[in-house]
Amino acid sequence: MQIKQDLTEESLKEIAKKCKLLGNPKHLQILLVLENRPQTLDEIHEKLLKKHIYLYRESTYKVIEKMVDSELIKKEYDQKKKKFFYKIME
Repeated sequence: MQIKQDLTEESLKEIAKKCKLLGNPKHLQILLVLENRPQTLDEIHEKLLKKHIYLYRESTYKVIEKMVDSELIKKEYDQKKKKFFYKIME
């Protein structure tokens, strides 16, 4: 296995952070929920609650925000609907 020499310590930390998030099956469920279309926090939480993945909305929110910080998910505000929507980063 060959690794590029130009990886910086900072970029390696970011990669490790993403791997840690993706290593949790509950977090992967969030990506599956977002697979087809952008959704609000309430929509995401409702689907995860039905599967008994996250019982509390706050828990769902914290994980989603970590995924936003790691650039796995994008958060956008819809002016017309006056709501935030989350979608998988392209």
